[in-house]
Amino acid sequence: MPKSPYRLDIETERKGERRQQSFAYVFDLLMVLTVVYLPGDIPHIISYRPAKRTEREAYHDWLENDYDDT
Repeated sequence: MPKSPYRLDIETERKGERRQQSFAYVFDLLMVLTVVYLPGDIPHIISYRPAKRTEREAYHDWLENDYDDT
C-alpha cells in the first residue's frame, strides 16, 4: 500500500491472529490491503482488493470527521 497521509490503518484480530487493514486510493480506486502478522511479526499479505461500498462510506466518514491534517 502506498504511503499516504490519507491512508487509514485499522488493527484487528481474527482467529487469534493480529491483522492490519490499510485503506488508500491507488489510481483513483479505494483499495484495501489486509496483512496478517505471523509468529515473529512476519507480515503476510492475505488480500488486496477494491473497497466495498460500506468500506468506502466508512473511509469517507473518517476523512470528513476524524482525519487530522495538521
